Amino acid sequence: MAKVLVTEEKLNFAIEYFNELNEKEYIKILNDFQKEQIHLRDYLQELNAGFELDSELFDDVMDMTLIIWKAFKDSNNNVFPIVTDDIIDQVEIEAENADNELAKSLGINLDDEKVDLSKLKTINDKFKAGDVDSPEELLKLIEKNNLGDFLKKSEGSHTENQEVLTDFVYEEVYSMEDIEAVDASACCDILFDVIKCFDKTINKK
Repeated sequence: MAKVLVTEEKLNFAIEYFNELNEKEYIKILNDFQKEQIHLRDYLQELNAGFELDSELFDDVMDMTLIIWKAFKDSNNNVFPIVTDDIIDQVEIEAENADNELAKSLGINLDDEKVDLSKLKTINDKFKAGDVDSPEELLKLIEKNNLGDFLKKSEGSHTENQEVLTDFVYEEVYSMEDIEAVDASACCDILFDVIKCFDKTINKK
């Protein structure tokens, strides 16, 4: 069976669909989503508690989650199975493994209590200083500091071959007015996990 990949056409249709909804219609769809995808709903709440996003920013994350959900459903004849706790656990484990692989590409062992995190600190300092406000700026920073094959591993850790959705997340998050870099990174992390959960569920991975 061919892998379900969300296309630009399906994504744009989902975006237009939500743009045309009134508040009452939107709330109904949100409630339906939360009832149907109860495990993912709880997982999103847990992630948000960890990242401590403000309520408006988390609402934006939920808006994008609904768009991604509809784009996947429309790509699969309006059928979407429930994201299970097993899928969520798998995504969490893979995310942790990806973090470790990224760290290793920088010569860092996260299990070492005496680990040198100076390279990661360089990136974090740049974020805090506001020198990185787009994916392109981050890539330039990584290349400039010769951070091994961090770039390659970073790209591969999130896409799940759903590049259309990954690009959508990047563009939407980094176009938010006055969003701080740390919050932008958190939003992307949450939404990348959402994409992975949906992808693994619909493609039975």
